[in-house]
Amino acid sequence: MIENKKLVITNVFSSGLQVVLIAVVYFFLYRFLLDKFGVELLGVWSVVLATTSLAGLANAGISTSVVRFAALYKEKSGVEKLKKLAFTAFFMMLILFSILGLLFYCFGGIILQKAIPASHIKDATDILPYSILCFMINACTGVYASILDGTQKNYIRSIVFSSSSLVLFVCSIWLVNASGFKGLAYAQVIQSSYSFLGCLIMAASIYKFNPFKWNWDKVIFKDIYSYGIKYQFISLASMLNDPLTKLLIVKFGGLAIAGYYEMATRLINQLRGVIINACQSLIPVMVNLGVKQGEAVYELYTRIFYFTFYISLAAIVCLLLASGVISFVWIGHYENIFITVLFFLGTASFINLLNVPAYFSFMANGNLNVLIYSHLIMSLLNAALGLILGNLFAGTGILFAAAISTIAGSLYTIIIYQNKNNLPRSKILHINMLICLAGSAALLVAVISISGHSPENNFVFIADTLLITAFSILLYFTFLKQQGFPWIRSKI
Repeated sequence: MIENKKLVITNVFSSGLQVVLIAVVYFFLYRFLLDKFGVELLGVWSVVLATTSLAGLANAGISTSVVRFAALYKEKSGVEKLKKLAFTAFFMMLILFSILGLLFYCFGGIILQKAIPASHIKDATDILPYSILCFMINACTGVYASILDGTQKNYIRSIVFSSSSLVLFVCSIWLVNASGFKGLAYAQVIQSSYSFLGCLIMAASIYKFNPFKWNWDKVIFKDIYSYGIKYQFISLASMLNDPLTKLLIVKFGGLAIAGYYEMATRLINQLRGVIINACQSLIPVMVNLGVKQGEAVYELYTRIFYFTFYISLAAIVCLLLASGVISFVWIGHYENIFITVLFFLGTASFINLLNVPAYFSFMANGNLNVLIYSHLIMSLLNAALGLILGNLFAGTGILFAAAISTIAGSLYTIIIYQNKNNLPRSKILHINMLICLAGSAALLVAVISISGHSPENNFVFIADTLLITAFSILLYFTFLKQQGFPWIRSKI
């Protein structure tokens, strides 16, 4: 069904390995930053990153468009059109982010003053310009990374991004020790620049084009814009969610919760990224199947959904079971706030991961309306519930609101996709899934009970948690071996 299976499998696994390596790097980096600055300054860094990430709203779906059109142009038009696509998209991104970067430089301080306590406002404003610069560079990097992704060179992009995380780690330790809190911002600029140059050089050398030669194409601009303008609404809703949640947490819960939320979010996102990047690497395959074989892309969806369910359940549940151990190792003690945040995020992320196959299928087919509605549900529900529950239950209410909104939007995408393509529930759901869900719930109840009775007894708690985690890994990978890996590989 899929041409060049070896390349597809290489891309999937390289994308997953990239995220695993980055997760390990960030594990040690956050531990270093926590020891160096404390949780409140980590919260300041989190809010600044969230605020400047609003610059991503200017993206207008350009990077996402590039992945899709790179796959289409390579399939239909050859390499020449890819060269024009690279320059046109880069120039659009450069202009958009230069303008927005200037606006954020002028008015970003006002936003931070509303969210950050006065005692830490200077720390926030000191790193704001560097954070804006990073998002500008990363936006341009996304163009060349998307060229590599769209032409199924994901493994090259993975090498660049993986090595850039090591650059960040080394530079952070060096520059933080030399320059304090500002050194972290310097390190991020170096990492962003490294990623940009790496992706640019690799894309230019593979397809033999001069990235600085004027190669604007009006037709390609219209292609990108017509697809990207819809994705702009998706970006708007998606990018607002994380900053809004963090700002509400600071308002109702305080900087300490924001710091632990940042750590838990980073941990969950790295885990999610393994699965998301693996599925995202299949977008060019889905585009090509749509061009060549029509309905074959929907058959591929059911297989990816099955694979995603078991991998996501095993990964998320094992992470939650080991949450106490992670707290001891990463933070230095059993931290209830961190554990609570992790459980909220983990539950919501599992449901959200189940919508990934449908999400990328809609993107590959150019059907973005459903994704717009899904993100609007998440954003509006998050804002409304956050304000209500934040007033009633402080930081815990914000976490609950964020989880409910994520689950609601994700279920909407899954249900619409399956209904549109007449996929019966009996074809998607299996008894093994229900058994795994029931087993997961029992294990989580057990670990919560153990941690609730003896969080101060490090040895007993760690031993029990590791035993339960080992058992869950054995259980899940027994199912994967029986139903997942041989099945998915044989059907690709």
